[in-house]
Amino acid sequence: MRAWKLTLVMLSGFVCILFFGCKSSGVSAPDVVKPISQACAAITQEVSTAAKAEATCKTDKDCGIRAISFCNISEVGCQYHITNPSHSTDVLDEALRRYQAASCSMSKCDCAPPPSQFVCEKSRCVEKLCWEKYKPTCRPGRTCPEFIERKVRCR
Repeated sequence: MRAWKLTLVMLSGFVCILFFGCKSSGVSAPDVVKPISQACAAITQEVSTAAKAEATCKTDKDCGIRAISFCNISEVGCQYHITNPSHSTDVLDEALRRYQAASCSMSKCDCAPPPSQFVCEKSRCVEKLCWEKYKPTCRPGRTCPEFIERKVRCR
């Protein structure tokens, strides 16, 4: 019988329960997850606040991307950050340095390629998503729509 170890981790403002021994595919998931300390939770909140401030915008032309060396931090992409290049990066960089110095970072990221298109949505730079039609899989005997639309990364 396999014993499972539970760990609570704060991600995007939610507390998640992670099981050691489980592995997801196609998702940014660390190989090792450590319990989050109060100090790391506070630094993570500072990173999140700085990342939000750095990503404020007025038009789509305000938005861009920059590489970072982290993943799985609230409001920051997986080894990239969608940002407004005209804003100073000093506050976020300092928060990320403190995050690393406090050993809060998780090891080994499995990241999708960074997005290539960005928009200013509700005064914040975000990845541009496009509508895609796809044919749903339906169980026999059920009536299903011919196509469904969903938002996906633009190509």
